[in-house]
Amino acid sequence: IVATQNLFDLPDYKRICCISFAGIFVNLGIAMKFLIYYLTSTEYKCAINRAFNRNNAVAQSRVVSRSA
Repeated sequence: IVATQNLFDLPDYKRICCISFAGIFVNLGIAMKFLIYYLTSTEYKCAINRAFNRNNAVAQSRVVSRSA
C-alpha cells in the first residue's frame, strides 16, 4: 500500500485517508482468516487454546491423544 502511494498524485491529507482506509481491509482480512481457521480446524483451535490458556488445552489434548 505504501509503495503504491507515490503512483497517484494526491494531496497529503487524501493520501493519509486512503492509506488508513486500505489498512482497515488488510486488518479485517487477517482477522477473518484467524476466525475461519479457528472455526474449521481442530488442530488450529488446539494450538490457539494452548497459546492462550495452557492448562485447559493441555488437558484436552491429552484426552484427544488417548482416544486416537
